[in-house]
Formats: sequence, C-alpha cells, structure tokens
Amino acid sequence: MLIAFVVLYLVVTIGIGLWAAKRVHNSKDYVVAGRSLPLYMNTATVFATWFGAETVLSVSAEFAKSGLGGIIADPFGSSFCLVIVALFFARAFYRMDLLTIGDFYRKRYGRTMELGTSVGRHVVGGDDRSVPVGDDHRRRGADRLGRRRHGGRGG
Repeated sequence: MLIAFVVLYLVVTIGIGLWAAKRVHNSKDYVVAGRSLPLYMNTATVFATWFGAETVLSVSAEFAKSGLGGIIADPFGSSFCLVIVALFFARAFYRMDLLTIGDFYRKRYGRTMELGTSVGRHVVGGDDRSVPVGDDHRRRGADRLGRRRHGGRGG
C-alpha cells in the first residue's frame, strides 16, 4: 500500500512538472509564474518559503529548550518583516522588475556586487532571504556551516 502511494505521488508530481514545463518559457515564468498569480496565492507561497523545515524542526527544539522567548524572532519577527517589506518596498521592487535580491544589487551596483553579496549571504546567513544582522544570525550561519556553538563538527 505504501509503495502504491509513493508511486502515485511520483506520477502526479511528474505529471504536474510536465504540464508546467509547457507553460514556462523564461526565468520570470519559472520564478514568479509570469507575475500572474493572485494575491492570496502569492501570500501563501511567500509564507511557505519563509516558514519551512526550519520552523518545524529547529524552532520547535529551541522552544523546548528556551520557551517562547527563545523563538520570538522566528515566527513573529519574520512575519512582521514580510508585512513591512510588502507595505513599503514591494511596489518599488515590482516596478524595477526584480526577481531576486541579487537582481537589485546588479541593477544598482553592478555584476561584481551582485555576486559578492549573493555569496556572502549564503555563506553567513545560510540562505538567500535573510540579511545577517546581530549575534543570533551569525550564530545560526555558523551552525548551518557545520560549526556548532558548543564545539565539534556539525551534522
């Protein structure tokens, strides 16, 4: 029974991929669905991107260790950040025809700065959506690179 569900899942996933491949003609179609999604769907995809496996796995462990005070920045701070960016910056970014933060750096400062900041964000912050600020983010970046706070190799 389990094998049948796994096979069904794979068939459906591959079918959706083949169907979607016919509709994707360039990077804008792939990254932002040609800018044709309704607001509710954009909102859901942004929150799904921000609150993924880290929220479920690492934040729950931190909550068990430190309580609500230990995780206040993750669900609440990130949510407020998304709302603030949406209210104050999204329209300008949309007008600039940006797909990623790296696109902003390329248009504003050139290709070298785009590559430098993109690499820097991945090395220090561990992903493309956060800007490492403060001790907490530096510590998380080190954890993602495999160096644990208490010594030893990361997993």
